[in-house]
Amino acid sequence: MDKTKYAYMNIFDNNYWKFFLIWYHHFLKTEPKYPLFVIGLSEFSDNQRDFFKKNNIYFRTISTTNYNKVYSKVQLADLYRSILKYYFRFIDQYLYCDLDLLLLKNIDHLFNLPQCDFAMASDYWRDLSFYRNNGILLDNNPYYNIGLLLIRKNIFRKLLMVMNEKKKEWDFSHWCFGEWCWNYLINREKYNVFQLTKEYNWHYHLDIEREFTLDDLFVYHYSSPKGKVEMLNRFKDLYS
Repeated sequence: MDKTKYAYMNIFDNNYWKFFLIWYHHFLKTEPKYPLFVIGLSEFSDNQRDFFKKNNIYFRTISTTNYNKVYSKVQLADLYRSILKYYFRFIDQYLYCDLDLLLLKNIDHLFNLPQCDFAMASDYWRDLSFYRNNGILLDNNPYYNIGLLLIRKNIFRKLLMVMNEKKKEWDFSHWCFGEWCWNYLINREKYNVFQLTKEYNWHYHLDIEREFTLDDLFVYHYSSPKGKVEMLNRFKDLYS
């Protein structure tokens, strides 16, 4: 592997292979200069492995847990421990991307943000009363979306501590538990969070013309079940 401090990261199972092909097509169009690491939550087929090798994508299957369609808090903790063990041996910073993101422009510059513990965009449209009432958010703090997340090793260690602390109190699905943990942690630790602007996390259900044109955006987020269906229909030629 070439020496580099930075890399992109995807985490998914075979159910999301079509989304990965769409995401990767647009990722390549942005001409990134940093490598891609893929973490598989299920075994990849021979054809999928050949695809990774052909495109110089580093991949590893996390097999410490038999992952189900709905992820438990224990399985998520296993996943994060595996990331610490295998992936942060090589890389200082990862830029994690959900596969329902559409990258419209190069975002390599996010690796060179002013010194921060991590960076992500807020869910600027969300009603925050539920999260404040349940002790996840403190007053006046935003709720962060982890679909696009710049992350460093020390933050993973802290996250695992929070998950262990809250495991009897919280029992959510994979994405929700993970995102709530991030926000709980941010609200109680004095981390330096770089809040990305709306152009890096524009959600499918919002009206672009209200504030931007599509050319203004770096990331378009198909962040709802309806959005994911639209994404598959719109880019069917990339996986058919």
